[in-house]
Amino acid sequence: MSALDEVEKVLWDHYGLRGPFEVTALAAEGRNNSLVAFRSPGGAFVWKQGSSALAPVQQREFALLAWLAEQDLPFRMAAPLRTLAGAWGWEGGRGLNVLLPLLPGERLPETADAWHALGTALNALHAALARFPLEGAPRLLDWAKLGDLHPRVPDPLALSFEQPDLWGDEATLHSWRLAFGEMLWRVRDAYAALPRQVVHGDFNSVNVLFGGGGVSAVLDFEFACPGPRLLDVATALSEVLVRPEPEWALAQAFLRGYGQLTLQERAALPAALLLRQAAVGVWGLGQALEDGPNATTQARLRELGTVSAWLKTQGDRLTTG
Repeated sequence: MSALDEVEKVLWDHYGLRGPFEVTALAAEGRNNSLVAFRSPGGAFVWKQGSSALAPVQQREFALLAWLAEQDLPFRMAAPLRTLAGAWGWEGGRGLNVLLPLLPGERLPETADAWHALGTALNALHAALARFPLEGAPRLLDWAKLGDLHPRVPDPLALSFEQPDLWGDEATLHSWRLAFGEMLWRVRDAYAALPRQVVHGDFNSVNVLFGGGGVSAVLDFEFACPGPRLLDVATALSEVLVRPEPEWALAQAFLRGYGQLTLQERAALPAALLLRQAAVGVWGLGQALEDGPNATTQARLRELGTVSAWLKTQGDRLTTG
């Protein structure tokens, strides 16, 4: 049986879908899962294949998506379709497989109007997620507890002395240690006192679709977790600010759409930016321990020093507005 025959058999067995199937491009590409978009006489869909290790996380993600679909939100979510047997997906290949609707929309453009719409969408999402129980989040871990983020990395700082080669070079290692220490004291200060709720966990332009002058869909709730709403705000802002030429106009448009941050949240923005990048780096260290270091994992570690250096020149403007 050819690979195409196998695909057609799986889609027929689990969803009653008949071909012909035509593969199509995705506006938002996945980074943590394998995604294949296709059109068929029965509709347009995305086949998502995840690691079997993520299956419990994905099951909680699907429950969250089902709940969000019942809320009054101005955008759609790609909630998985039930199989003929009533399940959210099936086991096979790399792990858990699900079928999602292919939602209309394009990549978010870098315009003030689009980033204002992004802020408005995040405000609406946070209002809904604040009503969702913390224990139902796909990821049950607050990112501030970095030692619990990846089972292979219980102490990131100690690992930097035990296996410094994971960082690639001495300059990256040195700047990472300094920035990691800065992150720790900043998180213990203003960030730790912020109230927690369920947050998206990876909110940026890659995980939304844009259409009709606004955000038409919010995607990928796999990293939704307990945390301050500021974590999502910082994730979005870092995309347009931590650059050689920061796009302050886009950041300001985003914040106008999102609404006023509290004084405590403003003060904690540097901590949130550093924590976000530190967490990405710690996850990369876990991957490097499992599969070996590579350019991607080392770039994630290097970026923490970049964020720290950026804050030295731009941090005052970030916290004062």
